[in-house]
Amino acid sequence: MIDEENPAKPDVESAPIWLVTFGDTTALMLTFFVMLFSMSQIQSEKWDALLEQFYPRDSNVPSERVSANADRSIATVDLRPALPTDYLDRIVREAVSRDPVLGQSSVSRLSDRVVISLPAADLFSNGSDALTPLARESVFRLGVFLAQIGNQVEVLGHTDPLSPLRRGFVSSWSLSLSRATAVARELARSGYGRTLEIMGLGDAQFRHLDASLSEAERVRRANRVDIVIHQQAEAQ
Repeated sequence: MIDEENPAKPDVESAPIWLVTFGDTTALMLTFFVMLFSMSQIQSEKWDALLEQFYPRDSNVPSERVSANADRSIATVDLRPALPTDYLDRIVREAVSRDPVLGQSSVSRLSDRVVISLPAADLFSNGSDALTPLARESVFRLGVFLAQIGNQVEVLGHTDPLSPLRRGFVSSWSLSLSRATAVARELARSGYGRTLEIMGLGDAQFRHLDASLSEAERVRRANRVDIVIHQQAEAQ
């Protein structure tokens, strides 16, 4: 059809304005998602280094590992992710079982935390608050491991009602706090640079121990240092 007012020009209908805007918006969204994908590649070698601290290349590495493509923040934010407690429980148990000192500890998994209970008799010289040389090495290696994860960590000291008096301490609280501080100091020496919650609970938990156990066993279980690894990440 020829325009009657301008016979030389065909009457062609132009594209509506909204279609041009829609095309521009689609192109911009495509560019955004391409850029987002390019920044979200996970560096899986960092996860391999996590277990290499406890599992040298010539040892038997556990078959189950966290996938390098697990959910986490975009890589441009340098935050260590918190490991889920089910996976954390498995690798902690495997790690401590291979250590001559930590192998005597017990590992408990609760709904929102994993607790490593270190018997004081295996850590400290003659029931004091001084770590033995072998215990220092073991706690040091544990600190290297903890430094690689983002979970919140706290160190809790425990004792029984009578040990502090026999060791020259004025209270159960002072002995438990001193032992917790000694363990925390060794963790920090290993390179663990984040904030550690340190508490001395004295003999507050002694009454909760199984009454059917012998008195000697209750005393052994009461004197310990707990390293508590929480499910949530440390507050940033």
